[in-house]
Amino acid sequence: MPRMLVALLIGIVGLALLVFSIGRVPGPETVMTPGERVAATPQGALKNPFDPSDAAIAAEGKALFAKSECVGCHGADASGHVCPSAINSVWVYGDDDDTLFRLIAIGTGPLQQAGYRRKARETKVGPMPGMGSLIETDRDLWKIVTWLRSRASGAGTAQ
Repeated sequence: MPRMLVALLIGIVGLALLVFSIGRVPGPETVMTPGERVAATPQGALKNPFDPSDAAIAAEGKALFAKSECVGCHGADASGHVCPSAINSVWVYGDDDDTLFRLIAIGTGPLQQAGYRRKARETKVGPMPGMGSLIETDRDLWKIVTWLRSRASGAGTAQ
């Protein structure tokens, strides 16, 4: 009888933990791929965990930007090469953290399918592929966003 009671209690605790965890969004301390983070987070809820004025994080973001093939389209300084600038005042889909993260992670096609619409026009226009598979972690993508913001605002020293 005691074994049966212990097994029952373990089952109840396990079920309670499962129910509690369903629907919870993993916090920023949980490292995920960019695609996993997008899938696990409700639209509008992605927030950059890094201080936008942190020059060391921005410098890491600059290195990751160069390594992640972003430079092929946006240029080494992100000012635009064959595609739009990523640092001017025009943020085609919006300038909030959630939109920027999703745009980089999944690209323009899936972003539009999720209901995002263009809010502005750019002189160079084209579809952006999702880069989430080329960027190892969500934290790395946030570092890139931090660097882009430091360049766009003229703040920071990682230029």
